[in-house]
Formats: sequence, C-alpha cells, structure tokens
Amino acid sequence: MKASPSMMQEMFRNMQFPMTKDQIIEHATRQNISSDIIENLQMIPDREYESADSLMKAMEAASQQAGRGGGGKSQSFGGTGVGETGEGDPSSGGSSQGFGGRGGE
Repeated sequence: MKASPSMMQEMFRNMQFPMTKDQIIEHATRQNISSDIIENLQMIPDREYESADSLMKAMEAASQQAGRGGGGKSQSFGGTGVGETGEGDPSSGGSSQGFGGRGGE
C-alpha cells in the first residue's frame, strides 16, 4: 500500500519528534499502521528524524532506492547426443532452457 503524503502526515501527527527509527516503528506498530508501511519504515536509514516531513522524505528516498532493484540472471544449457537404441537406430537428444529476469522498475 502506498500512502499519500496527507495520509502519512495524519499517521505521524501524534508523534513527538525528534524520534529514532526504532521509536518510529514502535509507534507505528502501536497505532496499527499497515504492515506495508511498517515494512517501508524498516527500509529508512537508522538515525534520528526531526519531523514528520524529514521522515516522509527518508521513506520516499528508501522507496525509490528499493524500486531500482537488481537485474535478473540469464542462463542456458543444452546438448546434443547420438546414441544407439536397442535396434541400432540413432537417437539424438538435448535440452535447452533459459532463465531470465528483469529488475524492478
């Protein structure tokens, strides 16, 4: 859930700043703020925040940082072979498979 700035101000208006990251998370937990927002709070730098505005800026920066994500991994393998069946017929086989991913955008 992405909270709007006005929702965030409402959620954090009763906080007595300055507060540390741990104090903010504790307060949010006691206020039954959604787990998504608490997860976002856990991504902010571990420091003291002077105001709700400085907290929201840190959350926005952390959210943007997390959104960049990492790229995926690409791998393929395959093979061919010639063998003999019980009747002497040649057989060929192999496997080809790829795995790919793309980072968050």
